[in-house]
Amino acid sequence: MADSKGKPPELMRRVDFSRDKISPDDMEFVQQMTKRHRDLMTQKLRAKYFKKNAVVGCLIASAVLGVYAYSMFAVKQETFLDETFDSKESRS
Repeated sequence: MADSKGKPPELMRRVDFSRDKISPDDMEFVQQMTKRHRDLMTQKLRAKYFKKNAVVGCLIASAVLGVYAYSMFAVKQETFLDETFDSKESRS
């Protein structure tokens, strides 16, 4: 349904908020829809990285727990302090 000049018809007129008169109710509706759209796009962008961030977080947590467990295991094997305290107690 192009007009005679070959230009497609304008489906919706672009609204210029500074020039056009808009009722406060319509302006509130536009602000609500803008906020809803922004929230939806934020959720979609966060969902894109959620799995990757969860995997990286689990890897970091497992590395920290591994270092902690290794250090506890290594400290339990050291007995040089036990020997020095035992020898002092046996002398008194």
